[in-house]
Amino acid sequence: MESLASQVADSLDPRPARANANAAQQDDEKEIALYLNVSVAFLRQSRMKNPPPKSTVGPPFYKYRKLVRYRIEDLDAWLAEHRVDPRLPLGRLLQGA
Repeated sequence: MESLASQVADSLDPRPARANANAAQQDDEKEIALYLNVSVAFLRQSRMKNPPPKSTVGPPFYKYRKLVRYRIEDLDAWLAEHRVDPRLPLGRLLQGA
């Protein structure tokens, strides 16, 4: 018999029960894509060993077999690295000044 606390916790969890790890990865990819305001396809392409030409290198990730995970700290750092200040001339942006 479940404790009352675990029943209440389960009823408050808005996420549906996950059937397998693959479903969990897809949910996480969707959440990360929303967090970064990019598509899930972008995340998948950026994880490829040989990404398509002119593709942006995506955020760092952890991978164990088929399980892929991202750390929020890494995502925030990746976003900060790609920040563009429109007040700076383009030449200074390319030089990393």
